[in-house]
Amino acid sequence: MKEVVADVVTFSGTGEPTLALNLGEAIKVAKEISGLPIAVLTNSSLMTREEVRRGLAQADIVIGELDAPDEETFNRINRPHKGVHLADTIEGMKKFREEFKGKFSLEVMFVPENKDFSKEIAAIARTIKPDEVQINTP
Repeated sequence: MKEVVADVVTFSGTGEPTLALNLGEAIKVAKEISGLPIAVLTNSSLMTREEVRRGLAQADIVIGELDAPDEETFNRINRPHKGVHLADTIEGMKKFREEFKGKFSLEVMFVPENKDFSKEIAAIARTIKPDEVQINTP
């Protein structure tokens, strides 16, 4: 078998990684097997939960999503579960940032629904205090 060269193992995909109850353990195992840094891409909606933050804290890099300045835009872009709200998600990211010792990034995906809100999104990002902000378009 040909050796695969990688510099990081990333948990992402079509589902939300933080829905996995064993995320922290899965990260530990991936780290042990690969010997590589572990990254997790998340929509950040479950960072309000202490057990989710604890699991995510096993990663070396966490990339959270921030793509709306207000609840209406958040609902339009993300179509979240009815119990998920932007203000709670932002507070969860702030708590995670305070606790996390690794690299925490925010990903902002600009789409037609939020393209006119860059200043508002930047102001929110500053309150979260990520190590970096990644700007993307589809």
